Amino acid sequence: MTSSLPSNFCIIVGGQKCGTSTLYAHLSEHSNICPCYKKEPHVFGKEKYILDIDKYKNMWKKKWNGKKHVYAIEASTSYTNFPIRTTAPNHLVARRMYDFKRRSKSNIKCIFIIRDPFSRIESYILKEYI
Repeated sequence: MTSSLPSNFCIIVGGQKCGTSTLYAHLSEHSNICPCYKKEPHVFGKEKYILDIDKYKNMWKKKWNGKKHVYAIEASTSYTNFPIRTTAPNHLVARRMYDFKRRSKSNIKCIFIIRDPFSRIESYILKEYI
């Protein structure tokens, strides 16, 4: 029996300019991976967060094919940007992911991307200001 909604998730987390978009794009091309309708849904970093398992899983509803897809992916850099781009502290984001995993009985893999801080800053400045 195939599922109409995903139960295996891969969440790509990392700072801006660390390669999250590139990794997301490459993984999205794999036939067993279903990308989210929106690359950065920021679900676990929202100020007014309410655990809604079905609402989260439904972000893949239009594209999910249980016969071919194994993982559903998203990539939200805001999960590491407290207090600038998210109102939820990083430890709260991690707790929310854990609670989702536990309550939904889903399998979650988290890829955390880091980069040399000085080259990341340089890349950000070149993109935003030059």
